[in-house]
Amino acid sequence: KHALVQEAAYTSLLKSRRRELHRAAAKALNESFLELTKIRPELVAHHLTEAGEAEQAVEAWQIAGERAASRGAYMEAGKHFSKALEVLYVLPDSPDRTQLELPIQISIGHVVSAIKGFGSQEEIQAYARAKQIAEQLGDSPQFFFILLGLWSTSNTRSEINAAQEVADEMLRIAERDKTPMPLVWACLTQAIQSYGRGDFSSVGQYYEKLIEQYNPDEYSWAPFDPAVSILTHTSLALWHLGLVEQARQKSKEQLERGLQISAPNEAMGRLGACTLNFYLREGDAMHENAKRILEIAEEQKLPSFMAWGTMYCGAALILQGKPEEGLPLMSKGVGEYLASGTHSSLGQYLCFMAEGYAQMGDMEQAIATMENAFGAAPEERMHFPELYRVHADLLLKKPDCDLDEVENEYREAIRVSQQFGSITQELRAVTRLGRLLQSRGRSDEAFELLAPLFEKFSEGFDTHDLREAKSLLIELSVNQST
Repeated sequence: KHALVQEAAYTSLLKSRRRELHRAAAKALNESFLELTKIRPELVAHHLTEAGEAEQAVEAWQIAGERAASRGAYMEAGKHFSKALEVLYVLPDSPDRTQLELPIQISIGHVVSAIKGFGSQEEIQAYARAKQIAEQLGDSPQFFFILLGLWSTSNTRSEINAAQEVADEMLRIAERDKTPMPLVWACLTQAIQSYGRGDFSSVGQYYEKLIEQYNPDEYSWAPFDPAVSILTHTSLALWHLGLVEQARQKSKEQLERGLQISAPNEAMGRLGACTLNFYLREGDAMHENAKRILEIAEEQKLPSFMAWGTMYCGAALILQGKPEEGLPLMSKGVGEYLASGTHSSLGQYLCFMAEGYAQMGDMEQAIATMENAFGAAPEERMHFPELYRVHADLLLKKPDCDLDEVENEYREAIRVSQQFGSITQELRAVTRLGRLLQSRGRSDEAFELLAPLFEKFSEGFDTHDLREAKSLLIELSVNQST
């Protein structure tokens, strides 16, 4: 009843009088309650909006959104940025209004990538509008961050070539201006692009350059910290280069950094760990990381991470020999992943599913899924060594398999691995080919392929790949001695 009386009294006031009261409230907050205003800037934004002070209100809503984003409250941040845009459109169309709109659209793009998913339609629309505004205004310091958003949408849709063009322009601007923050983001995009091209040795170089320029206090506005994000590709590149222990160390460092910053960054760290777990065939560790990703995704409303967590839970179960449990999760996760607008690494996820179907004995579905994997993201060639090798593994399990065809697939996996300098993928394919050659009475040829490659490794001897290769080498050595 008391609230109803208050509401009736408020609505009975003249509009001009209500505006005066809100103006006074905003002034009081700014002058006498600075700590409260710092913690709850949306209170000032609300009173300025109701007072009809549109331009000041827009700025206040922008501050409120940035404050929410800095503490990982992306849903709240999105509402504040949307309110800023709503109030902005009350102002007459003018160059000043257009200037005010630009940072809001960029902020919306950053936030919706988290709450709607990487590559979502809302993210694309926000950055497209920001680009349109920047073109109207001419040279703008915000243009670099518009490019960052455009790069993100191309990258998450597996448009490697288009993303490379944007990343190169970002690097050109960053190197021209010699400003640390743009250099950090440019190094991140170049590291991810290098990984996507299979240029694994360059990933670490960009990581070192990023760390030289990185100041952790400057990135609280970003949903995902660049120094956390880059470590996914840094650790995976080290795995490809045969530096398994260093890959594990970078993965550990990534998770530690993420835990220090925010729950979404922890999720990013665990996502990187899941991918490395898969390459190392560590099903139990992957399952634990994936379950934590799902918890964070549910708490923070992160659809892309919900999809990733579901897929990796499924992949972990497949690795644990439980395909009847893992495949439904993989299928559900892939559907959610595509629905969020993201296609990145889709071929690899379909490859997981193909291995699951093979475990179930459904070879027809397994091979059909592998064929889809090749076509899912043709520009992501860094996954091709794995795809060719798994395809050969599946063909070999067919009762009427053509052994020459299987051998050619393994050799193609080896060729592409060598092209990219991935000695770990090469070792996998050579070990599989070695087993095939051994079964065909060509043990000497198998030994000559495997022995010099195995000698290139100096760490990671506890991993499945190196243990399998060593076991085969021992068998082949016995064959040679006899």
